[in-house]
Amino acid sequence: MNAAIARLEPVSDDEAATEAVAVFEQFRSAGAAVPPLYRVLAHAPDQLRAWDGLAGAMRGSVALELPLDVPVVLRVAHVVGSNRQWRHQVGRAGAAGLSTTQLEALRSAQPGDHPGFDDGQRAAIAVATSVGRGDRPSDGDFIALVEALGVERTIAVVMRATYFRALAGLLAAFDLT
Repeated sequence: MNAAIARLEPVSDDEAATEAVAVFEQFRSAGAAVPPLYRVLAHAPDQLRAWDGLAGAMRGSVALELPLDVPVVLRVAHVVGSNRQWRHQVGRAGAAGLSTTQLEALRSAQPGDHPGFDDGQRAAIAVATSVGRGDRPSDGDFIALVEALGVERTIAVVMRATYFRALAGLLAAFDLT
């Protein structure tokens, strides 16, 4: 966060409402730090709970294997210009089996042209690009995604891309980039 121009100061543990403390405890009990976004959202505990519910559902119901999920998330991070999301997610690239050249391709104008991506990844990257831009995916890209992955996994791709686009918007609005 840019300390010189803080949008909203993160809420400390001592200042947090009981509802926010309960959300913070979920991170602590998992051995993780409370994310800065959660500390900012703690100014509005109802909104914090709503976001945490959505984020928890997205984390808990990911129906995508890493080699598909990671390119989707990284492509959205690139398209929306979220360096914070890119840095946070790029660590998963190794576990997903992505090469350095595939990572570079995700930051290019035509990432799906990389020969290391399979048809499902290419289709998911194309749809994630559109979603990241706030555009309706083309019929061709959407059909290719359904044909490559099936309906359930297509929905998971669109949900993941949309969630990470929303997350990028929150991080940017609150200057947590």
